[in-house]
Amino acid sequence: MLMLSRYRGFQHNQRASTSSGATCEPMKDVEDFTIFIKNSIRFPSFNYTKGNFLPSITKEYIKKCNFHKVTDIYCPIFKVGDILKDAEQNFTQLANTVQIVVFFKVSN
Repeated sequence: MLMLSRYRGFQHNQRASTSSGATCEPMKDVEDFTIFIKNSIRFPSFNYTKGNFLPSITKEYIKKCNFHKVTDIYCPIFKVGDILKDAEQNFTQLANTVQIVVFFKVSN
């Protein structure tokens, strides 16, 4: 079963903006949300496969790591706040305009 969740960068009991154009206070917790990225590419004709998940990565490492561009470049877990900071984006401004859609699989 595939489920869909929607998260907004502000409290769920408030609206993104009022009729006067005023915006709501964003949920600061969203900055600490993490995103796990595991990807790979395969070219069978050339017998070539490449991915961002190194063979040396263990379950214990994944439980503890957070990507850092200097100290932890092989960790596939990214904080939303760090991504926005590196992209030179303003969290509060984006939180009032952006909606995040999350798909996740539920096991029976």
